[in-house]
Amino acid sequence: MLETLANAGLVERTRSERDRRVVTTRLTPEGTRRVEAKQAELVAKWADALTGFDERDLEAASGVLARLGEYLDGL
Repeated sequence: MLETLANAGLVERTRSERDRRVVTTRLTPEGTRRVEAKQAELVAKWADALTGFDERDLEAASGVLARLGEYLDGL
């Protein structure tokens, strides 16, 4: 997967000078731009999905989700 991202210019891989087995991976400027764009898109979609709910609705939904999470963690 990293090879594909590197070939697309989205990540850079650098091998350590001290230990050649260690490879550090980081986003390129283009990779960072794409991640930031995707995050902005997801935040906008999340805001759209919650439009129309008041604070009380969201608190109730949060409580239900927390309880379901506890239940599923206990399985």
